[in-house]
Amino acid sequence: MIGSAPYPPGMSGRVGVHLRIRVSQEKRAAFDAFLREAIPFYEAPGGIRVRLVEEEGDPTRLIEIVEYASEMKYLADRERVTNDTEMAGYLERWRALLDGPPVVEVYYERGPGARPTVGHVTGGEEVRTERLVLRPFSGRDAGAVMTLAGDRRVAATTLTVPHPYGLHDAIGWIESHEGHRLAGTAAVMAVCEAGGPLVGAIGLQITRAHDRAELGYWFGVPFWGKGYATEASIGMIRYAFGTLNLNRINASHFGSNPASGRVLEKAGLKREGCLPKHVKRFGEYQDSVLYGIGRDEWTAARR
Repeated sequence: MIGSAPYPPGMSGRVGVHLRIRVSQEKRAAFDAFLREAIPFYEAPGGIRVRLVEEEGDPTRLIEIVEYASEMKYLADRERVTNDTEMAGYLERWRALLDGPPVVEVYYERGPGARPTVGHVTGGEEVRTERLVLRPFSGRDAGAVMTLAGDRRVAATTLTVPHPYGLHDAIGWIESHEGHRLAGTAAVMAVCEAGGPLVGAIGLQITRAHDRAELGYWFGVPFWGKGYATEASIGMIRYAFGTLNLNRINASHFGSNPASGRVLEKAGLKREGCLPKHVKRFGEYQDSVLYGIGRDEWTAARR
C-alpha cells in the first residue's frame, strides 16, 4: 500500500473515488516511483488522502483510492485539475503508465440528503440496434470516456467537448445526466458494442415546449469508419419519435467535417441550410451545416 497519513476523522460530506486500474509487471516499478513523487503534490492542498491497494490474487490489478474530506474539497480538486498545468502534466504521466482506461467509482458519504454514488447506472431506457446497445452512462464509464473523448481529433469535431479532457471532466459530465433526464431537457446514452466496450456517446438536447430536440454524438477514433454513428443515430431518432414522442429532430456539423453530414443523411435527416463561420472552435471560425427531419417525414420514409 502506498499513501500518506489520513485526514482527521469526523468531517461530514466525504467523497471517495476508486480508480480500478491495470499496470503491467514491466511498468510496476516505474508506476510506484511515480506515485511516490506524485502523491505529496496531489495531497498538498490538504483534505485529500491517496492510497494504492492491490486486488487480491493479481498484482497487475490495482485500486487507487482518493478520499476527500468534504465535497467542497472534491469540487475544488476538479478546478485544480482543469486549471493547473503542473497537475495536467502529472495526469498525462499517470495515464501513460496504465494498461487501458481506469474503471471509476465515486462514493458520497451516506446521510440525510446525500446524493447517490455515481457508480450506479442513472435512470432511463436502453435502445438496441443490430450491433450496438445504447444505455445510460455509469460512473464506471468515466475512464473510457476520458480516454476516447480526450483525443483531440474527437474534440475537434464537437463544439463543447473540452481539450485537454481529464477524469474529473468525465465524472462531472456523467453526474449531470440524471438531472437533465429528470428535468426532461436531455437524454444522453453510452454507445457500446453489444457485449463489448464503450465506443462513443449520443444524446438529445430537448426543447419540450416545441417537442423538438437536437441530436449530437461523438465516437472514439478506434471506432470511426464502422458505421456506428449512423446506426446509433437511427436508434436514437427512433427513440425520440417513439418513446419520447417528439415531433422534430435537428442536428448540425462543422463544414470541415463532411463525414458527419454523410452520417446524418444516411440516418434520414435532410440538409436544410448553412450558417457561414457561425461558430469558433480551437481559434478557427467554422460553418454550421444544418439538418433536420419531422416525425411524419421520418415515419413515411421508414414505411
